[in-house]
Amino acid sequence: MYSADMRRAQGSKDVEPIVCLNPVKGLWRVRMDITETDDGAEWLEHDFDHRPTANELRRLYDEYTNSQVKDKILNGMTYDGAKIYLSDENQRNFLSAFFVPAEFKVGEDDEGNAVYKKFTLLTKLTAFKTAVFTHIQQCIKEGWEKKDGFDVRPYLRE
Repeated sequence: MYSADMRRAQGSKDVEPIVCLNPVKGLWRVRMDITETDDGAEWLEHDFDHRPTANELRRLYDEYTNSQVKDKILNGMTYDGAKIYLSDENQRNFLSAFFVPAEFKVGEDDEGNAVYKKFTLLTKLTAFKTAVFTHIQQCIKEGWEKKDGFDVRPYLRE
């Protein structure tokens, strides 16, 4: 998952992070998240109608990273072998439950059938809620670290 205005591309592993496409029109292409593959490399790219500033590059990278974090929060958790879908509504439902028994629709199986999780012990409900909170916080932390590690300097070289 990534920002709607970024597109996935692939090519040479020696790809430049930024390139002027048309100096007359001032068109620039930025490539982010460059990853080497067996065939070369793949990346996400975004076009600008001007040479982007450091702030614009950081904002673009932050938006991309935020979309990755959101997707990982939504779809990246499993608990007791079940995939847990953490929509905003599910997060509120899960984290606001304080009494047992409690039952939640946690997602769907591979065939699209609803999957429910029932808690009859408060300790099990608390463990589940802790796992949800820990998953969300870990995803956010990883996103912060990724943003903090973004180096804008290769995009600003002449």
